[in-house]
Amino acid sequence: LLLEKDIPLLIQGETGVGKEVFVKTLHAASSRRHQPLIAVNCAAIPSELVESELFGYEKGAFTGAHHKGNPGLIRKADHGVVFLDEIGDMPLSTQARLLRFLQERSIQPLGSGEPVPVDIRVVSATHQDLPALVRQGRFRQDLYYRIAGLDLTLPPLRERSDRLALIEQIHQQHRGPGAPAHLSSKVLQHLLQHPWPGNLRQLSSTLQVALALADGQPVALEHLPDSFFAEAAAVPCAQPVADQEDLSLRLQALNGNVSALARDLGISRTTLYKRLRDLAGQARSQR
Repeated sequence: LLLEKDIPLLIQGETGVGKEVFVKTLHAASSRRHQPLIAVNCAAIPSELVESELFGYEKGAFTGAHHKGNPGLIRKADHGVVFLDEIGDMPLSTQARLLRFLQERSIQPLGSGEPVPVDIRVVSATHQDLPALVRQGRFRQDLYYRIAGLDLTLPPLRERSDRLALIEQIHQQHRGPGAPAHLSSKVLQHLLQHPWPGNLRQLSSTLQVALALADGQPVALEHLPDSFFAEAAAVPCAQPVADQEDLSLRLQALNGNVSALARDLGISRTTLYKRLRDLAGQARSQR
């Protein structure tokens, strides 16, 4: 496992693709699962506080400092994992301190002359293009290579082949007792075709709203938020079927009803069968 080998991991992906969920899964499967996982949103901490929040400070280190001091988030993660989310938003001055920590594996809290050794695994994440930030001088190149021992990119929801399974899983997570166990094929069709710019986070909130409005009854199109339809209308590429994967997902959502899928696409069953055969042949030839 990556966390056992102490390989710095950089996870990239659009907002809402599930980067933090992925890190929690890694942590839970590691030998450090009983130790802390400390998540740090580098974009949410004011720039003037990032250094003290990460590395801590001694009492009286600066005006307004807590009278007991602060160990800092990195020290709180000792023997565990620290997750630096949105690391691309970290100020350059703090990047230098972070690089020094990663090299020496010890921190020096503000107001203290004594370094403190820390044993942690570091996982970073960003939705930004870090190499581009490096070229622009907004992110340190040496830090980039230090945190990107292994670079993983999580795909957006619209590109995932398991969209149907994800929709059904999240629906099961949020539906209340007594609510219908399955979504209708019409609702599934709209959910499968949606562009989902907010990815899994948006899918989860959309289903929560729909289930709340349905109030125990089957979810219908009128229960989906207005913003859902406005977003779909604004992205013309969301509707056409592009490949065999899309056709297969939509056919699966309709329980294999070829006639219903042909009606949805506005084509004949013969044309649909031909398209399925052609796409299957293309897929075989590419193997």
